[in-house]
Amino acid sequence: MPIMGVFCLVGPIQKNSRFFKRISRLQSRLISILKGKSTGRESTMRKSTMKIGVMLASAMLLLAACSGNGNGNANGGNSSASPAGASSPAASSGTAQEGTAKQPVELTLAHGWTGEVAMAAAFEPAIDRFIASHDYITLNVETAPGNGIREKIVTEMAANDPPDVFLHWGARDTASYIANEKVADLTDLIAGDPELEGRYIDNAYDSVTYKGRIYGLPIEANMMNFLVNTKMFADAGIKVPETFDELKEAVKAFKAKGLIPIAANDGTTRAILSNLNDQLYGESVRDRLIGKEEYDERLVEAASHVRELVELGAFPEGMETLGTLQALELFNTGMSPMYYQHSWTLGSVAEDLFDQVEVVPFPKLKPDGDAYMTSGVGYFVYISERAYEDENKREAAWELAKYLAGTEVGKELEVVSGNPSPVVWDRSSDMHPMLAKAFKLRDSGEVKTFPDHNDLLSAEASKVYNDLKTRLYLNDITPEQYAQLFEEGIKNNPNPAFEP
Repeated sequence: MPIMGVFCLVGPIQKNSRFFKRISRLQSRLISILKGKSTGRESTMRKSTMKIGVMLASAMLLLAACSGNGNGNANGGNSSASPAGASSPAASSGTAQEGTAKQPVELTLAHGWTGEVAMAAAFEPAIDRFIASHDYITLNVETAPGNGIREKIVTEMAANDPPDVFLHWGARDTASYIANEKVADLTDLIAGDPELEGRYIDNAYDSVTYKGRIYGLPIEANMMNFLVNTKMFADAGIKVPETFDELKEAVKAFKAKGLIPIAANDGTTRAILSNLNDQLYGESVRDRLIGKEEYDERLVEAASHVRELVELGAFPEGMETLGTLQALELFNTGMSPMYYQHSWTLGSVAEDLFDQVEVVPFPKLKPDGDAYMTSGVGYFVYISERAYEDENKREAAWELAKYLAGTEVGKELEVVSGNPSPVVWDRSSDMHPMLAKAFKLRDSGEVKTFPDHNDLLSAEASKVYNDLKTRLYLNDITPEQYAQLFEEGIKNNPNPAFEP
């Protein structure tokens, strides 16, 4: 007997049956893939269009043959219906199971953790696992490596075509999207979801809070780490610096040996400025960054110390043109004994250096002063307002966002990629060795921590800051001019996130 005949003997196929829903799901997937050809978006569906098309065609033929005149009756629509409230045990069981089935939905996810970025090794397989375990979601993934995601989101927001879920920096970068209601307010979802209780470290939501409301789930913690190759220091007979004066002496000594003392790019001067200002101002630097208090001569002092390092030849020539990982290569290849950058680069430190490299406090201005480490949470998972307003998409987008910012992915980011997560978990198990050293220092009590200064500035003030530190390095402005222009930038561009 033909296969179709065998199925028809089973009986009528109801439109609310699991089988019918699977056919509908396949149909919607086929349509989404065909549409994807014209949009140019990268579909992460692993089944080929041809295979789904064949399955759909076969299923529809079977449905047409077995469902008679379209009322769910294989015998011409004359089967008797059970009285209201009465059904067979099998029917009751099937209805209960089908009641939990979710409607097919298509989502778009945009992120920058792809290509050579260290986080890609953990994050992209995590996306694959989500797809495999959520067959009712068709997930289209759009990528723009590293900082490219910023330009991508700007373009799509301007076109009123944002991705449903996306990874981005905190409210500094997303304030305009929030103000224009392009990003969903997640405050109530977070408060009402028991899965999120106790999931993250303290203050994890600070950088994504805008006027008292929370707009993203934290996915990446950040630290600025000062790395030293202890073997290079020992071989050269140079002391690993603990004070700024010792750092200057080390720079001179390594420069004399023909080396580049500090592997750096344009972001390194910002990291040094932040650390020095933390040392000089302590906790009060926060009120100055958000415009509640004025700076003083200490801001000039911090800028002057950066100029000292530049004049000593501490950094590679043309460092403002180097990418972050290009700067790291100077450290990995033994051309530089020191490196100061974001913790996301720890996963790209050469494996043969793990035993030689230590994460140490950035040198102190005063021997009896406090050492500081930049540490906070600066990267988040967002849901667009458009996806949030679609009830079917909202549930799926929330499930995806919670998964990406969850414990499983957080652990993988630390263990595989060496990238710190804001998730609370038992870190006594396996962890990337370089990240373990960074956490050991952060949690040792040797250093005080303070967030990245950029996270407290408005987007406009941040642009001013980044431009000025480059001009300071290039000797285009004096430390005094830097201080004046930086404070003006804050006053003229207050961060709306801190407005009442």
